[in-house]
Amino acid sequence: MELSAVDLSPVPDDGTATDAYENTVELARQAERLGYTRFWVAEHHGMADTLAGTTPEVLLGHLAAETDSIRIGSGAVLLNHYSPFKVAEAFGAPD
Repeated sequence: MELSAVDLSPVPDDGTATDAYENTVELARQAERLGYTRFWVAEHHGMADTLAGTTPEVLLGHLAAETDSIRIGSGAVLLNHYSPFKVAEAFGAPD
């Protein structure tokens, strides 16, 4: 069975967005160690005090550099706010 994980990069109590991203990287590494197939992040706006995941395309690049084999992706992009071409370019990467 293939398993996936999703993370919203929650900001810890008394923590920062940097702490949230570090926690997301560690969660992705843990999911990879446990044999998960995919790790997803999602785009959220207007909740910066509780969620740090506002730019999945940036976070995914960092996750790709910090993991070896797990597939990564964005579980949500607000397509009605972006050009489809911009989204395709931001997320497009060769295998």
